Amino acid sequence: MRLTSQSVPLIFIACLLLAVPRAEAANDSGPDQRDFWSLNFGIAYAWDEHAFRDFNGNDVATWLSGGWGGHFGFMPDWMGMEAELATTVTDGSWLGEDWSMISGAFYLSTYTGSERLYLKLRGGLSSNRVKIGNYTGSDTGLAGGAGIGFQFLGQPLELHFTAVDGDVNTLTLHWRF
Repeated sequence: MRLTSQSVPLIFIACLLLAVPRAEAANDSGPDQRDFWSLNFGIAYAWDEHAFRDFNGNDVATWLSGGWGGHFGFMPDWMGMEAELATTVTDGSWLGEDWSMISGAFYLSTYTGSERLYLKLRGGLSSNRVKIGNYTGSDTGLAGGAGIGFQFLGQPLELHFTAVDGDVNTLTLHWRF
């Protein structure tokens, strides 16, 4: 299934609209409901078999994203849903060509641990628009990753590694609010 570049913002807006009724109910729920907004910053790099062996800092793009996460009443406490919209702020390099990307993703997530320190796994679908040199293309595929959530000076943070559609990996720090 392929989506157009206009589909990415529409998917994100639809996910946000689903969050609005739950955001009001979040005030009545306990802390383990895990409803949040987040601002995420990190790096992204195109994956190939030489990604780590021939690692070059110039190949890395700067990655910025925003997200929403929530828990619905029919879900167990350790499970949630997330939506994320992301873009490269600076271009990376892949096979000698500059690359950039816009991505929208929807994940199911699972947690284990406490609010102060937990492991998080997430998997779902992403819709991506990539520009490599003069070529631009769109694709939809699976995305997934793992993260660690923790409190730092009373602030909830998460450190994530995510494989976006199998071709791009990100390492991001998520500031939850």
